[in-house]
Amino acid sequence: MSQLATKRGFDGTVHLSNGTTNYPLNAQSGFNLEGLIALDWSTYLNGQLFKRSWERE
Repeated sequence: MSQLATKRGFDGTVHLSNGTTNYPLNAQSGFNLEGLIALDWSTYLNGQLFKRSWERE
């Protein structure tokens, strides 16, 4: 489990599959938007890096 998904005050779940991210859109979960954006960007960048390394093979 990533630290972003398990940090204090975040009791929702983040599912990463097939390059899509499903955020818990629940006011009770207390997620913070910057954290979600950072998680989304890191997921995107990891996907780009993986694609580039795959094309290089």
